[in-house]
Formats: sequence, C-alpha cells, structure tokens
Amino acid sequence: MLRIRRQPPLLRGRGFRATPPSQIGPLIAGLGAAAVIYGTSLLLKAARNPKFQEAMRDGAAKTADAARSAAASSASRRGADAPPSPSSPSTYFTTDAMGLDVGQGYKEWSSASVAIVEGGEARVVESEQGGRSTPSLVAFLESGETLVGWPAKKLVFSRTATPVHALHLLFGVRHASEACGALASQLPYALTEGAGGLAAVDVHGAAHLPSELAGRVIAKLKQSAESAAGRRGILSAVAGVRPRAAEAEREALLAAGAYAGLELQLVDEPVLALLDAAGELPALREARRVGVYIWGGRSFSFSVLARGAGGGEAELEWEVAESRWAPFLGSEGIDEAIVRHMAQDFRARHGIDLERDHLALQRLHDAAETAKAELCSSFSTQINLPFISASLDGPLHLNLSLSRQALAQLIEPLLERTLGEVDAALAAAALSPAELDAVLLVGASARAPAVFDALQRHFGRPPLRTSRPEDNIAKGAALRAHQLHSAQFGA
Repeated sequence: MLRIRRQPPLLRGRGFRATPPSQIGPLIAGLGAAAVIYGTSLLLKAARNPKFQEAMRDGAAKTADAARSAAASSASRRGADAPPSPSSPSTYFTTDAMGLDVGQGYKEWSSASVAIVEGGEARVVESEQGGRSTPSLVAFLESGETLVGWPAKKLVFSRTATPVHALHLLFGVRHASEACGALASQLPYALTEGAGGLAAVDVHGAAHLPSELAGRVIAKLKQSAESAAGRRGILSAVAGVRPRAAEAEREALLAAGAYAGLELQLVDEPVLALLDAAGELPALREARRVGVYIWGGRSFSFSVLARGAGGGEAELEWEVAESRWAPFLGSEGIDEAIVRHMAQDFRARHGIDLERDHLALQRLHDAAETAKAELCSSFSTQINLPFISASLDGPLHLNLSLSRQALAQLIEPLLERTLGEVDAALAAAALSPAELDAVLLVGASARAPAVFDALQRHFGRPPLRTSRPEDNIAKGAALRAHQLHSAQFGA
C-alpha cells in the first residue's frame, strides 16, 4: 500500500514580533540605567556591612604592613631608625571611631566604658542594659556557655562558674616568669601556659589568652558604640594604656582589639584624661606640669605630665615625664574593706562568718558598692541585708550604720600606700609637690571624699576633678579618635 507522508501545516504567523529600530535605543538605555541603580544599591549596602568594611580594613592593613616592611628593610640598609611600631598612629581610620577605657574589674567603679563624638562633643555610650559602663569580666559556665559584662557579674561568687577579671594584669606576661607566679597567688582563677609561652587562663582544661577574653569585653563595647552611631560599622578606636607599659603588654591590648574587629591606637591613660578634663577645667589649660592620680579597680598609677611642643591637629599636647604603677593597689580595696567590716560586725554579734558563704558574700559586695556610692553624697548610710543567714533560733539579718568618717578610717592604709607611690613618682621626676601646677583625680574613686581630702592634705591645695571623673579616659580617647579622623579626612 502506498503511504502518503503528510507535511506539517505552514505557520501562518511568526512567533515573535521584531522591535522597531527606533525603539531599541531607549530600551537598552533603560535596562542599563536599571542595572546601574541596582548595582549601586548593592554597593551601598555592602559598604554599610561591617564584614565588607573589615575586608577593606584588612586589605589596607596588609598594604600598610608591606609598606612598613619595605621601609624597615630600607632603613636597615641605611642604618637608620626603624619605622614606627604598629601602635603608632594608623594611616587608616574609618569615618566612625570610638574611644575605649578597657576597665580593670567587675565593680561599677572599675568597669569598662566606650565613648563617641557627636557634634564635636564626646559622650559615653550606654550599654544594652542601660548602664554607662560594662564590667570587664567574662564568666564561663559548666554548660560551656560564656557570659560577658553585666550578666557575668552575677556569677562572681558562684560555685558553678569560672569568673575571669583583672585581665589587664596578665597582658604580655610570660607563664614561666616570676611575675606570673606572683599574679597566680593573687588571682581567683588558675593560670596555664598559652600560645607563645604567654600566661593564659585555665578554664575547664582549655587555655584562654587574656587578649582573647578582653576582646570579648571590647566587642560588647563596640556593639554599643555602633548602635549609638546609627548601626554603622566601627573599625578603629583609641584605647587607654598605662604609661610605660612594656611592648608585650601593648601588643596584647592590640590583639584584644583585633579580636573584636578593631584597629587600635594606644595612648597613655593620663594623657587621654587630661585631653577630656581640659575642656571642663580652665585651670588645666594654663598648666605646664600636672600630676594625674588614677586609682583604678585593680591597680594604681600616678603620673607627672608636662606640656610638650605638640598641639597640632594630629599631635598630642601632653607627654608623660614620670610615672609609677602599682598592681593590686586598686580601689576595689574600698569595697573589700567595707565587706570585712560588715562580716566582722556580724561575726561578733552572731558567731557566723559570712565570708565563707558564697551567696552571702555576693550580697555583702553588692551592699558595699551601694554604701560606697551613697557616702560620696551623704555623711552616713544604713546597710540592711535581711535573711543574710540563719541559726537554730531562726533567720538572721544584717543591720549596720556606716559613716563617711568610719569609711575614711577603714581605707586609710590603702590611701597611704597610694600617696607613697605619688611621692616616689615626684622624687623620680626631681619635683616637689609645690612644683606641680595642678593635680587631677581620674576615675570613679575620685568621687570618694576620703580620696579628695587625702590629696588636699598631701599637696596643701584641693585637687581637680571633673563632674564625671569615671568618664575621663573613654571621653579623652574618643576626642583623640576624632582628632585622628579629622586629620585624615579633613572633616
């Protein structure tokens, strides 16, 4: 049979319509404009992304490191001085910067704080808990969870957590050194050998470098500053460091900043304090030689500062002529003196040692902080701690009145030790107390009347202090960061 193969029907119309040539140009232009707008929006979003900014910072840092290496090699061949260390003013500064006081302990008077500059004025940024400071404290739970700042403070005397504070004392300390042995006898946590032979904190068998732990605190401060800056990423900061700090100590603080994603510039704490205080205290603007008394939470320093030849846009006006530093001679000793006083009074009345009860000890320290602050503005305070303990006869309460005069007597030995460091610094500088134009009190301990009175007796004139002496270092650091930003960007 003959089969006829059918052909498909012819298409009666085309499947597409050609665009007239007169319309092709505008269409392509419109698509191009849309692509440009979309691409620009993506770039703007990326530029506001902290990870993008960090990548840019890392690229700039690598370029700067390469330049420093080349300069060092060239200088070595010429026999010239080495280029500035990485702690010198950086050539990269973001459009948003902040100032840091990394703090020394977990008490409110020794906590860390952060400041930014708005409208030419420095201000301390509140934490997410609403406070003006963040305890410089990291607590490790048995579950493996880690708490930082205020949540960790509740666990300082817990038996199920490992609280770690006074981290600045461990910066740059080698585990095999005598200094590490001395610190181990004073700190409430175990030390072990970390990377590079440095002293580290032993937590559940793991070694944590102090720079890592301090970096967690700095990251909290950075988060608060970024929130205050409109959620913009901050990559650069100025931080205070004690005068005459060893290079290893400075490197540890720089590493803590890097852990938090920050490129730090370090400036001596008394210089930063003067930078802030001069805006409020006219007497400092005319002074040529100033003593700066900083009674931190876990250490004390007294420095003699001289006005230098600086004062330019990116230059510091003051320089440290002499300084003395004493670890473990801190203002947290005020709290400890009050706690001992309360515990001794309770033991005399009831025969029970509250310092052996970790729950009672937490309440004693909280009460000591409150009483210390109240006695800055009142002549006496009442301490009431109900149900602090119990006996066979029932619950026991602590009721105690503490006067400002009694507190001054309790801390007199501590104050005398700080004045000994003051005299040693003056002797090293070949100066008498009368040769200082002014003495500035820095830190929250400057609020204590006993501190003010002791310095007034020692120098024969009242010392100076700002309305918020606890903010001096952080605000001074923010002002310095603003100076560097202005010098770099001309803003």
